[in-house]
Amino acid sequence: MLQPPLYVAENIRALDVLGMFKDSGTHIALVADEYGNVEGLITLNDLTEAIFGDLPSAESPEEPMVVRRGDGSWLIDGLLPIEEFQRLFNRELLLQEEARNYHTLAGFVITTLGRIPSSGDRFVWNHLQFEVVDMDGTRVDKVLLTQRPSQDAASEMHASQ
Repeated sequence: MLQPPLYVAENIRALDVLGMFKDSGTHIALVADEYGNVEGLITLNDLTEAIFGDLPSAESPEEPMVVRRGDGSWLIDGLLPIEEFQRLFNRELLLQEEARNYHTLAGFVITTLGRIPSSGDRFVWNHLQFEVVDMDGTRVDKVLLTQRPSQDAASEMHASQ
């Protein structure tokens, strides 16, 4: 069951490594430098992702990052880039001081609340209500977005705890 490891030089071309994987029947190799020291590990999956990018697996079909619900609200993945959010909702989500401290909707939520949220936390900002509906550990997974009437101006930036 044990096989000797496949070693490749650190400066070998990716196509040559693919050929070595094919010839050897193994899909994992140790990368060695000119002194024979092991510098890392490379797998067939590493090479295919470097060439083709992330490939979706059959077990986990990719979910859309933004879903419009029947009631007019939006269910949004916390990893949605801020630039994409701003484009979709025509809103500028950059608070004056924190303009470059986040890159995702989750970062905006965390920055606005001033802490790692819990499911159910919500706040109103710029006539939009943001509600954290799902957490993945400390990561904001899903946010529910609903339009608020402009009469709520007094409660803007009010965060429920």
